[in-house]
Amino acid sequence: MVLKVTEQFNRDISKLRDRKLIVAVKKALQKIEAARALPEIAQVKKMEGSSRYFRLRIGDYRLGVFAEGNTVYAVRFLHRKDIYKYFP
Repeated sequence: MVLKVTEQFNRDISKLRDRKLIVAVKKALQKIEAARALPEIAQVKKMEGSSRYFRLRIGDYRLGVFAEGNTVYAVRFLHRKDIYKYFP
């Protein structure tokens, strides 16, 4: 799959201070690029009410992605208490 990141995703990542969490995000992005479809990745769930928005669990954080054809956009990376307020 082709992975693209948004400016908002870059801002969310730049606020992180936990090195282990940053490494986990990089690994998750690599898994997305290597996958043929999002549902085959562990910890990926479809967001309720939409067929193209997904979230990937990384510890207490969630990576919000938008799938369009063979392209996946990394949109947000927020704490689990905030992701559902701001994504989608």
